[in-house]
Amino acid sequence: MKGLFTFTLIFSVTLLTGCDLTEEEKEKLDSAAKDLEQLADQIIITSPAKDSTINQSIVTVRADIPMSAEAQEVALYVDGIEIAKDTDGAPWEIEWPAYYWADGNVHSLLLKTITGSGAEVRNNEQFQVTVSEGANQALHFSPEFNNSQIQDQNHIDLTFDEFPGATRYEITDGEQVVEALSPSAQLTGLAVGIHNIQYRAIFDYSAATTLIGPWSNAIAVEVLTPTVPEVEEPIVELIDGKYRVEFNWTLISEGDHYELRLKDSSDAPEIVYSKLADGSLVISDMPAGRYAWTVKRTTKYQQESEVSFNDLEVGVFKLKLGGSQDEYGQHVIPSKDGGYLILASTKSKGDGRGDDWIIKIDATGNILWDFVLDKEGYPLLLDLREFSDGSIYAYGNVQDKGYLIKLSGETDAQNRVIWEKEYRSEEAQREYFRGIAEKNKGLYLVSDEKELVTLDSGEKVSQVSRFKLLKVNVLTGDIESETELPALEEGRYSGGSYLSVTSDDKFTGL
Repeated sequence: MKGLFTFTLIFSVTLLTGCDLTEEEKEKLDSAAKDLEQLADQIIITSPAKDSTINQSIVTVRADIPMSAEAQEVALYVDGIEIAKDTDGAPWEIEWPAYYWADGNVHSLLLKTITGSGAEVRNNEQFQVTVSEGANQALHFSPEFNNSQIQDQNHIDLTFDEFPGATRYEITDGEQVVEALSPSAQLTGLAVGIHNIQYRAIFDYSAATTLIGPWSNAIAVEVLTPTVPEVEEPIVELIDGKYRVEFNWTLISEGDHYELRLKDSSDAPEIVYSKLADGSLVISDMPAGRYAWTVKRTTKYQQESEVSFNDLEVGVFKLKLGGSQDEYGQHVIPSKDGGYLILASTKSKGDGRGDDWIIKIDATGNILWDFVLDKEGYPLLLDLREFSDGSIYAYGNVQDKGYLIKLSGETDAQNRVIWEKEYRSEEAQREYFRGIAEKNKGLYLVSDEKELVTLDSGEKVSQVSRFKLLKVNVLTGDIESETELPALEEGRYSGGSYLSVTSDDKFTGL
């Protein structure tokens, strides 16, 4: 069996005697010394080459020893440290772990031979080699770890090649050093980014002497940014006149916490909700407006994810209505429940020439119901109002008559139209409605009657406007009373296009 490295320090032993020697004995000793000196010259290292550079981690050192020496064993020393012995005869070969000397410097090799007579002979040759720093070829991580990626964790369990005879290993990512007694280890506390990881073998020769090899070639392990939480569309509800907004996102790992940030379109600073452990946040009184909001995740390892950028409109939305033909919006008014009523016209529905279209949407722009007033001819409605009982009144003009319709505001109404009426007094040639208002739960209209003036000759030459305030029965649509209103110099009523009631219960118009 060829020599394996065992590492034992070389000691020089001097034999002293207190006996006087005869001349014959002295001659024999001198002759023996000359023989040993000659043998020392004859013991040579044949491999590796003298003064060569070694790049291998483990090198086989071969020796040539004369047969006459009857060598019993050969030991290899490197820089005074016994590496291994060969005791099974020629060819003399000893394995040297050159890896531990891989520092780019020159190192000396020495052979110690025990002859058949028990004499100890060291070769006289001054034998040196250079061991390059690259003599770490025996060190490799398991292939699957190079260029590997990990996410949502800060540790990795590594395995690597064992180096023969090593008593322990060190593993590093450049920030920390971990020790292992076997060829496996766990690196923890890894931050997000790329880590270049190396290991080296160590041999503890004695309490005073430790051989440490160079680091292996590095492998790259990337710790990815933590997974960004997936967010859901916020739930926006109008409750008692206040917007309640519920934010929801996915929970990824136990021990995570989240941060939600809100920023409106003003110059006000953003609002931060931090240390959120659950996957939701409810804001019960959120002002209407447009917001940018983000969610960021921090893992239990204190690694931070990217942020998910999202937009939110509270009480503000974009809504496209209509079909393949012309549609026009005319009025949008707020509804009592926080939604909106829209008066528009459409050619996609009805007779194709254009019909009035009333749409009810909620506070976030969802359509609750719509109604098409399918009348012959063109759209006729001018405006609409929602009254305190939820009823909806719309007015306009049709064929020189005033027109008024009452609709149910209920979402699931079986009959949307409660009643509809056309108006024109007997003395009027034309009658137009100009405004509508609610007062003390009563319905009031401003009517503009057009009459022709008859000259003495009997010729009718012009129209004269006469304005009236009409009170209408909300149950039947019939006129209960009328009051004539004064006209301005131009013949126009101040309030002929809009009618409302002030806080002190008086009519006002524009």
